[in-house]
Amino acid sequence: DIKTTLQRHLEMDQGRKWFLVVDNTDSMDVLFGAAGSIGQGIHPYLPTTENCTFLFTTRLRDIALSVADTDMVELTEMTSQEANDFFRKAIQVKTILTDNQTVTELLN
Repeated sequence: DIKTTLQRHLEMDQGRKWFLVVDNTDSMDVLFGAAGSIGQGIHPYLPTTENCTFLFTTRLRDIALSVADTDMVELTEMTSQEANDFFRKAIQVKTILTDNQTVTELLN
């Protein structure tokens, strides 16, 4: 079973710390298994060692509460100005920033 094999590997104590991102966790079935199904979701296979840290991203509050308890950060949508500021700081090719119309269209 690939899930068990991965769990064992990640739980091996080799003094390494690691960070696992579970992105777009938007289905309870993926996490916990579908009701009435034989297969389980991934949650029972997540390592429990102190060397691991998880980050789950989701758009669904129920899922966030089911995996994070109180360790949850709720992000709101950026304003147009925040998005513009962030983009201008993050972009590597600064020449694109001279065309404000293109930047605005991209951010929208």
